[in-house]
Amino acid sequence: KILPGVDWRWFAVVSALPAVAALVLTYYILPESPRYLVLRNRFEEAAVVLGYLSGVKVDPQMLSETAISPTPAEVFNPANNLTPTTVNPMPSAIEYNSRTPSMSSTVSTLKKNSPVSTIAILFEGKIRTNTLILLAIWFSLSFGSYGLSSWISLLYEDVGMANAYADSFIYSAATLPGNLLTIGFIDLYGRRSMLSIGMCLAGLSVIGFALDSSQPAVVIISSSLFNCFSVVGWNALDCLSCESFPTKVRTSAMGLLAASGRIGAISAQFVNGSLEKNVPVLLFVTCGCTVMGGLIARCLPEDPSGQSLSFTEENEEDNSLEGGRH
Repeated sequence: KILPGVDWRWFAVVSALPAVAALVLTYYILPESPRYLVLRNRFEEAAVVLGYLSGVKVDPQMLSETAISPTPAEVFNPANNLTPTTVNPMPSAIEYNSRTPSMSSTVSTLKKNSPVSTIAILFEGKIRTNTLILLAIWFSLSFGSYGLSSWISLLYEDVGMANAYADSFIYSAATLPGNLLTIGFIDLYGRRSMLSIGMCLAGLSVIGFALDSSQPAVVIISSSLFNCFSVVGWNALDCLSCESFPTKVRTSAMGLLAASGRIGAISAQFVNGSLEKNVPVLLFVTCGCTVMGGLIARCLPEDPSGQSLSFTEENEEDNSLEGGRH
């Protein structure tokens, strides 16, 4: 035990406190998205949120004149309480960009409400490259980070660490410097570079643990560095995943990528379970999978760092068009 005399119930209560705090803070502090507010003609509130996000004063009147239209799914969703009188008649960004006749088919495709058609868009043109690469990265990073994190206390016991749970606490605390590194350097070096560097360094960090598990200091430092750099990778991957897809399919893309990550994490449980008694091999497998994901990240065609969201939106048609020509 880390704290003698404290049973698992207190541990469960303390573990739940961050989630409760996040719920309260989200409800009272986190603003609604500008799109949500504009769809409901709440232009004053939308201007405040946009001003906060951009650091530039936004005129509510400008929003009312250039407001985007909701998608058909948003119009006919009863939960949104939208009626013909509350929907702004201005065309959406997609419609503005569809002046070229060859883009009409893409526009109609993007407006389909079928989840199957939305998923299909993720495997067309330039978007397909992003999708396939990110699927592999989500799998490999989940396999490495979740796989090692869920087995770390048992691995500490297997190599004879004196207090595996106290050492696991140090391992978990390594996420803090990982987050600080991300905050300090992600805009300087870009999402793709931070993702690749973070995953490669994470994988290489566990080599010390694999080669010399007889030294407690080496084991703790090596495994903590793995957790630190894998957090850097996760932070960069979350940003990169959101910014690599057009707005119309971004939610579906994130769901698909998260599913790939879950498969990776589940796979790691079977692999690590079979290798638990052979710790060096387990760690080398983790190293290889994580480093491979970091190298794959270098294959992403572009880094969206520093680009406005409108860039992604404007290229939505071009990405799908590329797929139609092949």
